[in-house]
Amino acid sequence: MNLIEKIEKNMDFTLYDEIYIGFSGGADSTALLLMFEELSKKHSFKLTAVHFEHGLRGEESLTDAQWCRNFAATRNITYLEYSLDTLNNMNPGEGTEEAARRLRLEKWQEITAKQSSAVALGHHAGDKIENLFIRLLRGSNCSGLTSLRYFSEVNGIIFLRPLLDITKTEILSYLETSAIRDWRNDSTNEHNDYRRNFLRNKILPQLFEFVPAAEKAISASYCAIEDDARFIENEAKITYDKLKQKKYISAYHDLLPLPNSLLIRILRYWIADELGYDFVPNKALVERLNEEIKLCTTTSENYERKLVPLKNDTFICIHKDRVSLYQKKEIPGEIMEWNWKNQPEIMFFEYTFKASIINKKQLINLAEHPKSIEYFDINQIPEKLVLKTWENADKFMPFGSLQEVKVSKVFQNEKLPREKREIFPLVLANNSIIWIPEMRRSSSAPVTDKTSEVLALEFICMVGTVLRTVR
Repeated sequence: MNLIEKIEKNMDFTLYDEIYIGFSGGADSTALLLMFEELSKKHSFKLTAVHFEHGLRGEESLTDAQWCRNFAATRNITYLEYSLDTLNNMNPGEGTEEAARRLRLEKWQEITAKQSSAVALGHHAGDKIENLFIRLLRGSNCSGLTSLRYFSEVNGIIFLRPLLDITKTEILSYLETSAIRDWRNDSTNEHNDYRRNFLRNKILPQLFEFVPAAEKAISASYCAIEDDARFIENEAKITYDKLKQKKYISAYHDLLPLPNSLLIRILRYWIADELGYDFVPNKALVERLNEEIKLCTTTSENYERKLVPLKNDTFICIHKDRVSLYQKKEIPGEIMEWNWKNQPEIMFFEYTFKASIINKKQLINLAEHPKSIEYFDINQIPEKLVLKTWENADKFMPFGSLQEVKVSKVFQNEKLPREKREIFPLVLANNSIIWIPEMRRSSSAPVTDKTSEVLALEFICMVGTVLRTVR
């Protein structure tokens, strides 16, 4: 069986209209591009080579980009090139490798926005072994140890690794047979101060020389561990899907009995669903979460909520009866003007507002309308309303009241979680708050016997978690 047949054995090309090749110019990605050039003709998918210039190796990096550009051009392969400028786009606390990976993922998301597309990368059999050792040094579980797989999905991007059963020797032989004797070599691969390079250049060659059967044996162990990982992942997904049918995925009585092997994966599925990106919880996070859950279930009702940090300004918030996700937003006092006549529907952060005009006769009983909809006399409402986030000093005049109250008091009475308050929207007319969605309205513009037309404002929460229990 030749290498093309090996790839075809493990991949279904009917799933993809377009496949992008991560093309660094190294031997592995060059061989992958040539193989997929042949496969694209046979299976009729569009092929595109994509090169990222990270701005980390000066002239050498620019020369690599030029080489890749020329290589693709001489073979009439569609080619895309992106400069990521890694050093000037690093987040606080990020290393260069982490920042480069994040920037690549962001760019891949843009490139693969269309359906039926995938990204193919040149990881080979040797990379699996290196990855296994690196993940062992991080204390990874079996899913982490076998994270290099033929098929994976990260942040909505489908990644393919067609060469995982193909050795470096086979790749070099394929290039020689294809009359390719020139490719790019990243000089930083020789720097043994990087953990991966130290393993690749020092440890593994000595191990394989001392134990000739080691490479084959480790590959066999990798396959066995991957089988175990897939079984546990499948069980975690089944459990997670059952929990999603309940009011709160994260109710304590559901989480406490779970073994850590399932809990850590369920947390990953939950966080990815809520935040829209992949986050891998570690053992320390699970242990901290378990400690806090046990503490709050054994203490009095005066338990104060706790924030367990995930990443940057994202936390797991531990309440008395459940956990939720909390993202701090640096947006106090954010304001948006809304011309509801010209724009009947508008998004304000993760919320949507809709405006519609109805005849008063269509209203049967105002007291029974949904909490997510409020009605106003249209003749007393200006064409331009204002949406703003809550600030601690905000006050308003509730319907039927003779004095103002603080909005924070309404939040407290309505049991709006603290982590939701920072970005919860208020609706203003003529500089006064007229509606706290789903909670209270002001006495402004009431619908009376003299009202002819009514402005109906509808509030829609777009996030996946329950905002609060709506009565």
